[in-house]
Amino acid sequence: MKKILFAAVAAMAITGCSQNEEIEKAAQPVEIGFGTIVKTTTRAVVTNKANLGDFKVHSYITGATYDGTALGDAYMNGVLYKTSDNLTWTKDAGDTKTYYWPSASDKSVQFFAYPSTLVTDFSAPATGYPSFTYTMATTVADQKDLVVAHEQNKTATSEGVNNGSLTLGFKHILSRINFAYVPSRDDLTYTVSAIKIAGITGGKAKYSFNATNGEWTPDPTDKVSQDYVYTVTQSPTLVTDKNYYLLGNESASLMLFPQDVTGKVITVTYKSEDADGMTVFSGDKTVTLPANSKWEVGQNVLYILTLPAGGTEMTVVPAVSDWGDADDEENDAK
Repeated sequence: MKKILFAAVAAMAITGCSQNEEIEKAAQPVEIGFGTIVKTTTRAVVTNKANLGDFKVHSYITGATYDGTALGDAYMNGVLYKTSDNLTWTKDAGDTKTYYWPSASDKSVQFFAYPSTLVTDFSAPATGYPSFTYTMATTVADQKDLVVAHEQNKTATSEGVNNGSLTLGFKHILSRINFAYVPSRDDLTYTVSAIKIAGITGGKAKYSFNATNGEWTPDPTDKVSQDYVYTVTQSPTLVTDKNYYLLGNESASLMLFPQDVTGKVITVTYKSEDADGMTVFSGDKTVTLPANSKWEVGQNVLYILTLPAGGTEMTVVPAVSDWGDADDEENDAK
């Protein structure tokens, strides 16, 4: 998986809090600092080196290996890191504390970070991992590419820590959805005008960190079933080494909650014409996603629609991957 390196090292100075015992024993305390990466890229507006923006960090000092039980009090409690150029990040000037790596060999630090403008209710339970809620935008143009960072069991000498500076690996936690098409007849011209996927769960959901990619849980009182319309920009050229044409540019991607999409219906509006300009077909075709169709956290799904010339069935094949490369899912429409 590609990683976009951030040229920023935000050397932090912070002191105090409730987890200081292990810090104060250090003969030469090592200050905690941060660099950042975003693990591959995506839509909405793509979150990458150029637009990560400000972020907040929470950290907890635990035993050498956190077992998923009590984190205890926060050592860094929503510390804000700001940037004016997305090249360097510095701790907010209002925070005058200095944070150090623990010196005790039986201690490590658990880090959690997120964009400061998108998450407002981060909290850690008495037992288990932290969580926050997020509300999905009702219009595609307002959707965001939500990323978080979770660095586990880190010490001043861990891999990824250089002179006290930890690289925070931000990862995408929504599902990225795109579409492409395969013409069933090479002697016809296809023009796709609209794509819609119906009955998708939106509204509010809770994201919970865990030892892997985290998980989403819809809010039972504030979830909605919504249709999402894809912004079609039809490419005139085949994707390199593939048999399909893309139907959207980078900014067209739908960014949606990971969920089970078995039985969800994709509707495609298009027309096909012959070389003389005669319309062979003009209208809608639909395809129903098969059993066990799921969008996972951080997956990049490309639905490849095989469009019939006329009144025959349409197929779809899904390609599923992490953010870097989309796996293709081919489906037939009816």
